[in-house]
Amino acid sequence: MEVKSNTKTYKSFKNGVNQLKRNSFEPFKQEVMMFLSMTSNSTYYSKQKGVRPMSPSDMATIERIFKKHGVTQNIWSDPT
Repeated sequence: MEVKSNTKTYKSFKNGVNQLKRNSFEPFKQEVMMFLSMTSNSTYYSKQKGVRPMSPSDMATIERIFKKHGVTQNIWSDPT
């Protein structure tokens, strides 16, 4: 028997994170947290996984930060 979750999910940016070079992840994460006024790691990871919603301007900011770190395509995915 399959159990369905009633949790609403949003776009995830894990695809983009998976494309970052290892030494770029921490600076990327710190920039996202600073520009989106996140104060905890749990908030960051919730948005990365698509558990929390993001505004279009937040998404544009994340895309801009990815571009700075060399990731320009296939950033967004369905949440996991």
